[in-house]
Amino acid sequence: MSFESVFGFTVDHVSGVTTQLSSVQTLNITQGRANLSDSYRSAVMRITGRDPDDLPNIKVGDQIVVTLTAFDDGTPVALDPWESTRIGRVADIQIDYGVIPAMDTWTITTEDAMAVLGRAVVDVTVTAGTSASAAAQQIATAAGVTLTVAAGSSSTTVKATTFENANALDAFQIYANTEMAFVVQQGDELKWIPRQGWTYTGSAQTFSDVLPLDPSYLQFQSLAVGNVADTVAQEVVVSIRDGNTISTGAGTTYLDIQTYDGSDSQALDLGNYVKALFTNDEPVPFQLGYMLTGQDPTLVFGAVATELRQIDIQYRGNTTQAIVMGFSISITPDVARASLNLLDIDQIPLFQLDIPSNGVLDQNVLGY
Repeated sequence: MSFESVFGFTVDHVSGVTTQLSSVQTLNITQGRANLSDSYRSAVMRITGRDPDDLPNIKVGDQIVVTLTAFDDGTPVALDPWESTRIGRVADIQIDYGVIPAMDTWTITTEDAMAVLGRAVVDVTVTAGTSASAAAQQIATAAGVTLTVAAGSSSTTVKATTFENANALDAFQIYANTEMAFVVQQGDELKWIPRQGWTYTGSAQTFSDVLPLDPSYLQFQSLAVGNVADTVAQEVVVSIRDGNTISTGAGTTYLDIQTYDGSDSQALDLGNYVKALFTNDEPVPFQLGYMLTGQDPTLVFGAVATELRQIDIQYRGNTTQAIVMGFSISITPDVARASLNLLDIDQIPLFQLDIPSNGVLDQNVLGY
């Protein structure tokens, strides 16, 4: 089945009243991480347009709501709101004036809740034995950010720590390291997925190079497969803040993780878990690019939804599964495309019998 699909977007400025912006031109969204070793950072939307005189009074911190739109052969296509709606807060607005008004342009850049943490200073006392997820919630709440913890209790507890005039994002990142949590960015809010939540529950979407294409699949345009230094750690060093340093493995490449682990034995469990994540002996897919334009509009946004999207990839006779850690979307008047940052499923120690730090029976799915 062929599609004559094209994509666009609308932009609403929310500040007391909601105003839809006119003369918008391009949209670029970047969210998530490229590698597991990357620190969390704000998702960014960059929107450009013309006719700045038509803009409402936009201030830093105002809410911007972007709604992705689709048409197939000129007919509007209904998209799920949880896939098509993106929310950010204005971080910067720039107007460039040309020689004549027709050359004038504007650019709005937005950020999400991670940026709020990055700018917040908190005073928090975390007691010994608190779960890493609850400690992260304390930090987020003190910074004015809503953090929801996904089902599946955290198995990781933390040491007693008092924060005074501390940067909220730094503390939050260390707690995420301690749990090896996956933090999903959802506009003004964050969602915390504990280590036990890293389960494979089935593909959200299949990408393929097999033609003719199965109508339920998407065709990818590029697939990067490799074995790079950022995915390999022969030794993992867990440095407990104001505590001991625990090491596991040996070799020329290593990864140093800062944590608030409540015990040395727990830090060693974390080190072994992370070492398994970063044992990548064979080339694996790590980035995939595909066109939105010309493909099934009801499928193209599934892989860039907000929660640990899981995809199947068929290429050159191989089939593999991966988790989407981050992505970018670009929409112009001419074309729309996306790029996915991937973590191969085989790298993830989803379940190890009788090891609570990696998951225990009745909390993990052994099959699907």
